[in-house]
Amino acid sequence: MSTLAKARKIGTDAVAEISEAELTCRIIEAAAGMTRPPGTTAAQALAAMDEEDRVRWRRAAVAAMEYWRECIQQMHQPV
Repeated sequence: MSTLAKARKIGTDAVAEISEAELTCRIIEAAAGMTRPPGTTAAQALAAMDEEDRVRWRRAAVAAMEYWRECIQQMHQPV
């Protein structure tokens, strides 16, 4: 196995699972300056949103996750 292949494997193996719901909530909190009620999970907070807004924000989170995955697979550093 080449050095690059080893590095890619290590990079891919070392990535932690990311919660789409948690990432969505954090994007909303950062972009809109909002915070969830204390003790509310990401899933609960999203369930309380209007469906159209929830779908739009989740789409943004998935796009971010796909970008990170591409960077990791190609061993590129995000700018």
